Amino acid sequence: MVRPMGRKAMTPCHIHLRWDVAYWPSSGDRALAVRRGSFGEGAVRGGRMLGELSVLYLFLGGTGAGCLAVCSLADLLWLREPFGRASCEDGAASVPERRVLALGFLSGTALVVFGALCLLLDLGKGDRALEMLFSGTFNLMTAGVYGLGLTAVLALAATAVRWLYVPAVCARAVRLVEGALVLAALFVMAYTGFLLQTLGGFALWKSPFLPALFVLSSASCGMAVVSLACLFVRRSEGVRRLGAVLAVADAAALVSEAVAAAAFLLWAAGSSHGATVAACDNLVVGEQSLLWWGGFAVCGMAAPLALEGAGIVGRLRAARRRRTTPASSSPAPLPFATGRTATARGSEDAAGLPPELVAAAVLVLVGGVCLRFAVTGAAEQPSLELQDATLSQGLSL
Repeated sequence: MVRPMGRKAMTPCHIHLRWDVAYWPSSGDRALAVRRGSFGEGAVRGGRMLGELSVLYLFLGGTGAGCLAVCSLADLLWLREPFGRASCEDGAASVPERRVLALGFLSGTALVVFGALCLLLDLGKGDRALEMLFSGTFNLMTAGVYGLGLTAVLALAATAVRWLYVPAVCARAVRLVEGALVLAALFVMAYTGFLLQTLGGFALWKSPFLPALFVLSSASCGMAVVSLACLFVRRSEGVRRLGAVLAVADAAALVSEAVAAAAFLLWAAGSSHGATVAACDNLVVGEQSLLWWGGFAVCGMAAPLALEGAGIVGRLRAARRRRTTPASSSPAPLPFATGRTATARGSEDAAGLPPELVAAAVLVLVGGVCLRFAVTGAAEQPSLELQDATLSQGLSL
């Protein structure tokens, strides 16, 4: 390289700028910031700290964990499936409601694994996850990686004993796996909310109601996945009863989720932090309002709650009519009976999953996706990048 005469060669210079006080850019400003990415050093791309794959992980990981928790609780509290050699007696493995749980475990496992893959792809390098596992430091992110891995391992075990014939396995061992899976799945459901709180610089995500909102949403989405699994098995009274119980439980979860969402908005609107109020406005009347109100509030909560409420009222009226009409001479099917004979007998006049419950399950899943994209997008606007009063950043020029 030929240097021009009369000029000095310029040497690279690194200037580090540091903010130790609150910085609030005006609406016309474009703050340039290079800061930590999701799990390592990285530049903010397009004004967003979390990419689409990370947001998908928040949905897939939470929904899969919720599905696994629901299936485990259903077997522990109701079905009590036999395993090993006992599963082949009298066609016990072909009972429709047990096939629903088998599909639910398979779906939940696939969602958790696929969510973990989305997270790894968003990291860009798989060795970053290994660094967190073997770094020797224990924090919330490290605990989340361990919890996600433990959930995947337990889910694979619970799924394998339902789809593969393992003569030596005993029901007690499966019950222990399912009990541990419930705890691990609950941790993963909560971790999807706590993960956002660990990412500094976004005041909206510091809300104490965010983990509760994500846990309730994950539980509702998990029940929706199990409800949709009822479509792929033979119709029976047991499947109908399972769908009815899931509808009641999901209605309770949706009401609790609405309360948590209202508390989340009230906390943000009443905050003394300017960035939190601005992010709340963005969520309620700004760019994310369509996702929040149309996708989450209406499609994800109001419409499913109305459909499930109508179904509950209809079933109560039908039960009242059955009590007032004389009993027929034919024997009634056993709702929770096992075996081929009981299943066939119950399938003759039992209804499958009602259409309103199918529609409600689909709408709940749509609302779960919209919730996560709305919450992450509301706090990640370019004008809100430098919003934490304790944010410390370095710009290399």
